[in-house]
Amino acid sequence: MKTKLQSLILLLSLVAIASLTTGCKVEGCTNINSDNYNPEATVDDGSCILAREKFIAQYNVAESCPSGNFTFAMNIVASTTAEDAVILNNLGDFGSAINGTVSGSSITIPNQNITIQGIAVSINGSGSINGNLLIINYSYNFAGGGETCSMNCTKQ
Repeated sequence: MKTKLQSLILLLSLVAIASLTTGCKVEGCTNINSDNYNPEATVDDGSCILAREKFIAQYNVAESCPSGNFTFAMNIVASTTAEDAVILNNLGDFGSAINGTVSGSSITIPNQNITIQGIAVSINGSGSINGNLLIINYSYNFAGGGETCSMNCTKQ
């Protein structure tokens, strides 16, 4: 009788330990920079989708500036500097690569200096994406002028 009771206690103890060690694992995306981040996940299951992924595309741009209205193409690609970083190629039809940072559905273009046809230009801005439409407002300044423009960018 004593052996059966000891065996039963041992078995129940093993079941309790097994449920405690395996019951706490929650699989999901553990990367806070991802759109599908799961704060309850304790084990990354490889399903993470970085927030910047929705921005990466080729765009047809309709731009409105005080100097006029323009159309051109712009390409946004992933940057290798950080998980939330992107590069906007041809923002403003300047033919330059501009750095951006993504957070959720928003993009920030921090103040940075580029050279356009030998002229030093300071540029910054921000925007947001909703489905296939990315709206960006940006400003550029150089010795002798500058302006603020608005871009409606449609994914191709």
